[in-house]
Amino acid sequence: MPHRKHIAFVNSWYPSRVSPTNGDFIQRHAEAVALLHDVSALHVVTDPALDRRVEFVHRDVNGVNTWIAYIAPTRNPIWKVWRFWKAYRKLFKEIGKPDLLHVNRTFPAGIIAVFYRLFFNIPYLITEHWTGYHPDRQASISLIERRCAMFITCLAAFVCPVSEHLGQSMRSLGFKGRYHPVPNVVKTAVFHPDSSSPSSDIFTVLHVSNMVDSHKNITGLLEGLAQFMKRNNKVHLQLIGDNPQRYIPFVNEMDIDLDRCAFIDQLPQEELAEYMRHADVFVLFSNKENLPCVILESFASGTPVISTRVGGIEEYFPSDYGILIPKGDIEALNIALEEVYKNKGRLATAESMFAYARNHFSPMAIARSFDKLYRIAGEG
Repeated sequence: MPHRKHIAFVNSWYPSRVSPTNGDFIQRHAEAVALLHDVSALHVVTDPALDRRVEFVHRDVNGVNTWIAYIAPTRNPIWKVWRFWKAYRKLFKEIGKPDLLHVNRTFPAGIIAVFYRLFFNIPYLITEHWTGYHPDRQASISLIERRCAMFITCLAAFVCPVSEHLGQSMRSLGFKGRYHPVPNVVKTAVFHPDSSSPSSDIFTVLHVSNMVDSHKNITGLLEGLAQFMKRNNKVHLQLIGDNPQRYIPFVNEMDIDLDRCAFIDQLPQEELAEYMRHADVFVLFSNKENLPCVILESFASGTPVISTRVGGIEEYFPSDYGILIPKGDIEALNIALEEVYKNKGRLATAESMFAYARNHFSPMAIARSFDKLYRIAGEG
């Protein structure tokens, strides 16, 4: 059996006490890789509540050697960069020399990887998740970030966007490199079908997100659902995420019966999985995406999906697993909802959807994908 390597995840985003869910998809990648390798996850973040210059916190989280450095805020950008740099140097002394670095979010964490590549000959690869590289948002990227990202991707052993669509957007910016998409992780031990769940004449529509309207188009989703729910009185809606109650006034404006709606704050994955497997359809009406974990989790739960055709969603969306519709098209949303409501039995079985998710997105499937790249990078 090949020997285990020491992989250091160097993360621009990662869950911390400042932002407990920021980069949780990166944490899932780290935990997946830890099935085959020794993983250290490093993250430096500003903590406005910190009463000292720096605090280092070390924990073992699901097999990942996790180091978070909390930095006191400062208005001086030079001093801030210096504090971050010193914190990363301290973290690398704590974990020892790794065999390879795994950068998450090209900029700024990739700057650290470039230093260790040039001065210590440690190879690195990049996983990219950021929607900001897509054409409609490229104008907001600073010249400094563009130049740095071009250099970072050029020196990387591999660049692993979570979808080919994102990779194309990065290449359009001149970010050259060896591109090899690797999708997000689904905890298939948590997200899976439940054949024993009792049948119900209630048709449950589920939406899970961060509830940011400019991104997830919650108001457009509710406008479409209002029309659908008025025609079908046995439809219930569940909104799960970051303060979904903020949309109650808009629900009232759309004349949706609040008794047919549930507004649920963010849940642990184990609890979220229960809602996923008992829903009749999962709906995502986003304006932009890369490869949302929630769609893959819905597949693993055996629940069909209605989603806008944005980002890399189409790359991992078998035709009989749900319906893809144009962005912002409320009429198409209504037609898709009616189609699933009346003809759900024509879609793929829960068992086949789960098998697809397990084979492509399970922790071991993702770990094996990265393992192949790590071993090639180590030989280069």
